[in-house]
Amino acid sequence: TTEPLDCSIIRNEAWCTNGSTNVFRWDGTTRTFMNYVPTGGFIEFHDDRVWIARSTTSPSSLFFSNLVDNAGDFIAPTSTSAWPAINDLFVGRNDADEISGLVSYSGTLFIFKRYSIWKLIGYDEFSYGVQKVLSNFGTYSDKSICEVDGLLYAIDMRSLYKFDGRSAVSIWDVRSSTFNTLITPF
Repeated sequence: TTEPLDCSIIRNEAWCTNGSTNVFRWDGTTRTFMNYVPTGGFIEFHDDRVWIARSTTSPSSLFFSNLVDNAGDFIAPTSTSAWPAINDLFVGRNDADEISGLVSYSGTLFIFKRYSIWKLIGYDEFSYGVQKVLSNFGTYSDKSICEVDGLLYAIDMRSLYKFDGRSAVSIWDVRSSTFNTLITPF
């Protein structure tokens, strides 16, 4: 496929997804496709779980792996039983927006949409939920999100901004001619 990969290191393996084909893991030698893991555009490892967001059929879905099976025994995220269909949180369902990035930052999983930022709340599959943090900032691409000196920086439709997990401050208007000159290839 020609769609960009989003990858995360999960228990010493690279797990990758592109939103249209099966998630795969690579141990440095062998690539293993996992057709039982939900397909999504973004992947992150947070709280010892794998998180996958934005499927083609559900652009506001956030899927996650279980840590234990029905008997209470520890299971790895590579197990088919780690992925029950019920492990699907909806982030701003029906808000006409889609998830555009996932970041584990400062002990919290943040879910970026184009026009808002959300965070994961709760501590297990029985209490997980999402909470909107900001409705006036988001990002159009997960590739624009990076952590520098303890802050997240991202680009949305209006600005380059910095985010501390609670609030965001615009630091550069991306609609300015100076910004567009800097990002235009030679």
